[in-house]
Amino acid sequence: MADHERLTVTLPQSQELVAVKGDIKEGLADVAAGRTKDFDLENIITRGRKLLASRSDSAGQRRGS
Repeated sequence: MADHERLTVTLPQSQELVAVKGDIKEGLADVAAGRTKDFDLENIITRGRKLLASRSDSAGQRRGS
C-alpha cells in the first residue's frame, strides 16, 4: 500500500464537484432546448478586446482623477 497514494475527497472538493455537475446538467438542458449558438472565435476575440479596452480606459480615468 505504500506505493499507492490515497485519494480522499474533502468537503470543499465535493461541494465543487456538485456545482460542476450542476453546471453540466444545465448546459445539457440548454443544448436539448436549442438555447445554444455556433462557436464564433472571431466574435469572442472582438468582445474580449472591447472589454479589455473598456477596462483600460476606466483604469486610466481613475488614475487621472
